[in-house]
Amino acid sequence: MPIEYSLRVPGDGKLLKKEFDINPSTGNLNPGEEVSIQVDFIPVSVRKYDMVLVVDIEGVGQDMHALPIKAESFVPKVEILVPNDLIDFEKVFLRHPYYFDLKMRNRSKLQAKFEILPQDESSTIVAEYTPDMQEGVIEGQAEINVKVKLLPQKGGQIRLPMYVKIIGENT
Repeated sequence: MPIEYSLRVPGDGKLLKKEFDINPSTGNLNPGEEVSIQVDFIPVSVRKYDMVLVVDIEGVGQDMHALPIKAESFVPKVEILVPNDLIDFEKVFLRHPYYFDLKMRNRSKLQAKFEILPQDESSTIVAEYTPDMQEGVIEGQAEINVKVKLLPQKGGQIRLPMYVKIIGENT
């Protein structure tokens, strides 16, 4: 008769704040059967970790086994390659979409989580921008392109700030 198990890291965050990705995190095991588990660790803050991976078995109990996790995290170095500082569309037509690539490079060997922060509501009367990815992961020593759509709502010169947060940085 198979057992149903689930794996978790108590105290780990939710969604974007989640630091441990367990694959598979649930499953069934027949007697004598083994399964390989992969735990990906993408920290959201600079600190030392002293946590555990626990096994819960359905119908038997929680925390049936605990495997220690010890780690120290650092913030990966991510730079924005394009645009350098400013995107100049020159003359634009109202409500006509324009596109540009936001290109980022992770200079470290570690994965980096990023989030494009929501646009300030008051600036949407000038223009709206929509990234094709609101958040994601940049692999170590890799680059990523995020396509951003700009939809002008006014004529004239448009200046909008767009903020990218690297998870773990305080800026």
